Amino acid sequence: MFDNPVVYYIIEFTTQRKEGNRMASDAQIRASVNHNKKMGSMTIRPSKELDQEIRAAAQAAGESLTTYILEAVRRRMEQEQQGK
Repeated sequence: MFDNPVVYYIIEFTTQRKEGNRMASDAQIRASVNHNKKMGSMTIRPSKELDQEIRAAAQAAGESLTTYILEAVRRRMEQEQQGK
């Protein structure tokens, strides 16, 4: 919908605040936006079956989905670097 994820985040978060779904101060919103500006963003689209498998594995490992995926990528990168 929006090319800039920060703009989308602000609009979505503000909309949810007005609807009463979330209560966050303006300072909390600014802090979140500033944090997100420093972070990269990737979108992956696994099949629904693989999505469920990855989510289940992350939950079984007691990790967030992001942490689980990034750790798997980090291990792969280290493995490939050692193979050179």
